[in-house]
Amino acid sequence: MARIQESRSLVPIARSDLARLAKLATTDRSKFIANNPRRNALVGAYRCTALCQGAALHFLDGKNGVKDFDVWSFYAGTSRTFPPRRLASVDYGLPKFGRSSDRPDVIGRRVDLLGRGLAFPAAGGTSDLVAAVYEYLERGETATARRLSEKAVGMIDPPELRGTIVWRPFWHLSLRDVLDTLAECGIRPKRGVSVEDIAQTNYGAPLEADDCYYYLDILGRLGFERAVPPHDELSNNVHYTNVKVIYEVDAYTAILRRLVALTRGRFPVRKIWSRIDFEGGVGELRFVLDGDQYSWPIKVNKTYLDGSLVVKFARLFRQYQSELKFTFYNVSGQDCLIGCATNEEIAKLRRLTGVWFATLGPNMI
Repeated sequence: MARIQESRSLVPIARSDLARLAKLATTDRSKFIANNPRRNALVGAYRCTALCQGAALHFLDGKNGVKDFDVWSFYAGTSRTFPPRRLASVDYGLPKFGRSSDRPDVIGRRVDLLGRGLAFPAAGGTSDLVAAVYEYLERGETATARRLSEKAVGMIDPPELRGTIVWRPFWHLSLRDVLDTLAECGIRPKRGVSVEDIAQTNYGAPLEADDCYYYLDILGRLGFERAVPPHDELSNNVHYTNVKVIYEVDAYTAILRRLVALTRGRFPVRKIWSRIDFEGGVGELRFVLDGDQYSWPIKVNKTYLDGSLVVKFARLFRQYQSELKFTFYNVSGQDCLIGCATNEEIAKLRRLTGVWFATLGPNMI
């Protein structure tokens, strides 16, 4: 017996391959409805078919490789319109992409055929089909939608949409598209900071990263001398910090000013002052809010940030207003990102970028 190819195929996916996949989906759909008369309503509910997951990503970049094909048919309706657990596996029928290791009886790669019902406009053109599938993925209200949005989605039926990329994973976006996506989540560059300024923070080389936090890190860092023109920070919506950052006697003055800048003008804190006695191991932070004077002790532990003080400030902010909250993301060990966002923006940031910001709370810093 010939050795079965187990690795991913790097052979490019052509439009003719998309047409073959669409035909396999159509044949399976017809058989399924014919064998289940009570599902006859699916004939009129069918709207489009898409290639998803790793194979769709390979169609997009030619690098991911093909292990198998995940083909999804979408129907107008709800999650119950099409049986969600229904899965049919068929043979691609050609050895172009090799053979699936778990199916020694097949000629080509395995093709998994699935379906879902989702909201489509009652009457609309092909652009409405793309918009409906995109919205389904963008909302991410179900485990399936969130899983499919982790990779690419490309249309294979109807024919006039064949090859149209409906969804690109975040890390396949251009820098400008990355910034547009972050803007939807409430994170924008400061006024006067251009895409070119941000690009130059990487010594002029293209910004390439698999994780969105890399871009957030760039926007949130202080003292980017490589930006042209120089800016203290590139964004007022996210702040990068290192917990081992306290070297100056008035370090908390700058930290608190940065946190206030994150609040979008919703927290009128003034007259911020701080002092640290490193030898004596004591410190004090003062500020004024609506005429009231606050004086908080600072826990001094070598050069480490007093995380409890930051959490206390976040709690005061939540008491002052209810729409925004401070958020936190632990990048790695000492490095973290702090933001300020609505619940909706937090959810969208998680869904679109995979960066799981949480509400800033005790023991996080």
